[in-house]
Amino acid sequence: MTVISNLLTAIGLSLLVLDVNAQKIKLDKTKYKYGADITVTVKKNAEFRPFVSILKNDVTDFSYTDADEMWLPACTGVSQDDFPWLGCFEILDGVKLVFGVNDPDSGNMQQWPLKSGKYKACLMDALESEDQVYTFLSCEDFKVKKMKKKSIKKMKIVPKKSSFPSGAAIKVDFEKVALVPNTWIGMYKNPLPEGSNKIEEPLWWVYTGCNNYEGDQEESNDCAEVKKEGRVTFNKNHGGNGEWPLEAGEYYFCISYDYNRPYKNFKCMASVEITDN
Repeated sequence: MTVISNLLTAIGLSLLVLDVNAQKIKLDKTKYKYGADITVTVKKNAEFRPFVSILKNDVTDFSYTDADEMWLPACTGVSQDDFPWLGCFEILDGVKLVFGVNDPDSGNMQQWPLKSGKYKACLMDALESEDQVYTFLSCEDFKVKKMKKKSIKKMKIVPKKSSFPSGAAIKVDFEKVALVPNTWIGMYKNPLPEGSNKIEEPLWWVYTGCNNYEGDQEESNDCAEVKKEGRVTFNKNHGGNGEWPLEAGEYYFCISYDYNRPYKNFKCMASVEITDN
């Protein structure tokens, strides 16, 4: 604490100490639709390096070696990359932090959208104790609801043509898609096994909202734009784990609301034939 006080004094600031019970955060809701932003208001903050962490609901202690689901510095103008080296020198009251797809990037173990389940948002002190465990200053529980089954069942994928020559751009239309950020369409070589409830990594994929895999954010590759219907194009400039041009054969498409594995909120349909030139 002496080192911190000296540092603050050196830059013309004083260390304000408040009762830990005065440190409060407040969520805008206790239950969130899948993909909806989560707004956390820091009611009081007088710590040197505070941050807000989203943790699984059953986490009881948290050290610097652990990984949270998502997190943001609890001050303005400081990114994940800068924190905690720059610290938070402002004494804030009422600052709002938004966990979502837009910058500033809040991702860690998960990228947006958060998987459905029970979580808690906690205001933490980034100065570790002697046992290198962060201090929980204030926490609030919340739940991310499951994706509605009807939102999965009704979405459609319609390739522009039934076959494409190898190396040609593949255009695919989609419709009746829920407005969930980071929704993507992937191409697969082998049909999904009958009765399977999950899919693996695609050979090639694009965001439905951005029609690319780079997204539209500066601090991440997230895509904030959402579309109920539209068209995406698969070509050599789009991301994936396969090689371009595609070898001849049958390919099929899956559309997924999940960015984090395991992918469960998806639907597979439609296929195209890739032919030799």
